Amino acid sequence: LGEGRLVLALISTYHFDGIRAPHWVLICAADDDFIYINDPDYDTLPWESPTERQYLPIPIPTFNKAFGFGGRKQKAAVIVGRVD
Repeated sequence: LGEGRLVLALISTYHFDGIRAPHWVLICAADDDFIYINDPDYDTLPWESPTERQYLPIPIPTFNKAFGFGGRKQKAAVIVGRVD
């Protein structure tokens, strides 16, 4: 993140909505307390617009529980950036 790269992370939505589903989010920032994500999944919350699902602060312990999917907590992240 500090080098201007983007990180897509696979999470389980269970810790947010009680449904065990794989879901990709964009990690856009982090600090000592939070991981900030952009979450494209606004369809399930019709009262929210896509812009309200940007830069969401997720406490680090919550993100750590959600990061990964399935009984074996398979973890996946895609790092996107320029190659110089």
